[in-house]
Amino acid sequence: MGSESSGDPAGTKKTFGDEWVARFDNPAGENGATINDGKRFLGMTMVAKGSSAPNLLGKFNDKTALEADRTGGACDGNVYFSWSRFTGVGLSNIYFSRSLDHGAAWSSPMLLTSNIASVQDPSIAVTGNGHVFVTFDMSATRSGQPNAVGIAKSTDCGATFVKPAVAVTYIPYFAQDIQTPQPVPPPGRALDDPLLTDVTAAGSLARDCGNFSDACQSGYTFFRREIWTQARAFQTGKASESIYMVYDATIPGTEVASGTSYGSIAPGTASQSGCLLRAL
Repeated sequence: MGSESSGDPAGTKKTFGDEWVARFDNPAGENGATINDGKRFLGMTMVAKGSSAPNLLGKFNDKTALEADRTGGACDGNVYFSWSRFTGVGLSNIYFSRSLDHGAAWSSPMLLTSNIASVQDPSIAVTGNGHVFVTFDMSATRSGQPNAVGIAKSTDCGATFVKPAVAVTYIPYFAQDIQTPQPVPPPGRALDDPLLTDVTAAGSLARDCGNFSDACQSGYTFFRREIWTQARAFQTGKASESIYMVYDATIPGTEVASGTSYGSIAPGTASQSGCLLRAL
């Protein structure tokens, strides 16, 4: 099981941004009753460490993906882990690590996106021939870069990857509004989780809206809603190298004026989202 550690348990504004993987097995071994699979905790390994800076500044690792090779081939039993690394200068990239001993030890983090940036949300697919594919979402906020699903490929069990390429472009679906913070009435407020609260200046773009410090011009309440890509592959069939990507983007041709400051493409421009499938 892989995850990231975000907030400081001591209650400070530090955001750790550490990546870790925990291991579990069947106490009776591989041939034990499957009802007992995963019941014994074997330990946790830190794969990547953030800079523990306040308010998501510095180096912050997030958005994890985990997959194992079950093909029965040369890479069988390898475990692959990927995540997004954000920095205080507003850039983000995709990193990757692999384990050759069932998750006990991990390779040094490998940068997969040296030729692009403003990327996040990795997903890992292993095909029947043991090749490893990492997909991720690309943002056009970086000059010359489209809104798209990017993809990187490894043919040597995750040891090295070719430079990533665009798999498919899309029209994004990103719930957004204009921030209009309002004062909190007495006797005060119960603070939200600081990691889930985007308190920003009036007039700035908001990813979610509600009441008081989270109020927006439209008056709507909505949760954070962005594109997320998932990639999967059949690990049976030694010659198989097909992967399937599902992503939730704007359906082309559905763009309309919202009549408010709310939008899903830009403030004031809304659209209909759909689950889109792409096979490669």
